[in-house]
Amino acid sequence: MFGKKEVSTEPEEVVSVIKEAIESQGFKYDYNPQTKIFKTLFRGDDYDILTTIMVTDAVIRFRCTLDGKAFKSNFQDVVWELNKINMEMLSGKFVLDTRDGSIYFATSVPYRIAVVTVDFILKYTRAVVELFDDYDGRLKEIAEKQ
Repeated sequence: MFGKKEVSTEPEEVVSVIKEAIESQGFKYDYNPQTKIFKTLFRGDDYDILTTIMVTDAVIRFRCTLDGKAFKSNFQDVVWELNKINMEMLSGKFVLDTRDGSIYFATSVPYRIAVVTVDFILKYTRAVVELFDDYDGRLKEIAEKQ
């Protein structure tokens, strides 16, 4: 339908670009080569933001996790708040994992027919972290209320 794709980026190339992007800013990170998962911590306005970047065979997955867990008694209020937030999202979603009470924002971007650059990784990561940072204070307040 769209014609022949001209670019075929491999996962290892994307991993290399992500490493270069993270290291270019002096960020500390952990990397698991078996799972192709990067973990780094960013300081938000009010809380630290654990950010995970995973490279799969077709997409780069970004995930920011709230510092803390929702109390089970607050799950309903958290879900209502997440629903309001998610209705505004153009891409990605906020999630409450009811197995452990963790709250995170997840989004992904396909890369197989794109040229992934250091600049792209830095800008996309910044956008994801800043978006999460806009909501984490309110979410933590709701999740941990007594």
